[in-house]
Amino acid sequence: MAPAVKDSTLTAAQAKTALLTLDDMPTGWTQQKPDPDDDEDPTVTPKRCSAVLDAVDQQGKPLAEATAVFSPSDLGPELDHTVTSWPRSQLPVLKKLTDAFRQCPKFTSTSKDGSSATFEATGLSFRNLGDRTLALRLKAKSDGINLVLDVVYIAKGNNGVTLMVTGLQPLDGAVLEGFAKKALTRLDAASR
Repeated sequence: MAPAVKDSTLTAAQAKTALLTLDDMPTGWTQQKPDPDDDEDPTVTPKRCSAVLDAVDQQGKPLAEATAVFSPSDLGPELDHTVTSWPRSQLPVLKKLTDAFRQCPKFTSTSKDGSSATFEATGLSFRNLGDRTLALRLKAKSDGINLVLDVVYIAKGNNGVTLMVTGLQPLDGAVLEGFAKKALTRLDAASR
């Protein structure tokens, strides 16, 4: 396991440097432009399940954040890699997220335009990396389309690494773990 990063925060430039690059991707993958940030909060039902989304929102804006998106084709899967840096340790947030998904593994998210998606969360077998790792699989159904979202959130000091793979089928677990290890290596290098 890589040495723990002390409670150091990243600048915007360091967060960008910590992102995976096209050189980290398998042959045939391309880099996509990240979707613009959508500040619209969806309505979550049942209401008690809004804690699933609120667990992260309650910490406010990160000190630094950067995102890179990659895909092997228009049909996916799509890999979103986000690096965030916060003024405090990410371990309590990770615990809140873990508790929220345990208490509310199934919920519906409806956006202001009326489109909705139903999510069902289950744990995902994944090696613990960083200070602590949360890995889960969300099965989503929207407009008759079934998608799989594998989410890995790694807390390391005040920093968080999120890998989210979205597609019709899950990405091979060993490939996802390889991306996570590369992401942590980049985080360690950027935080020096």
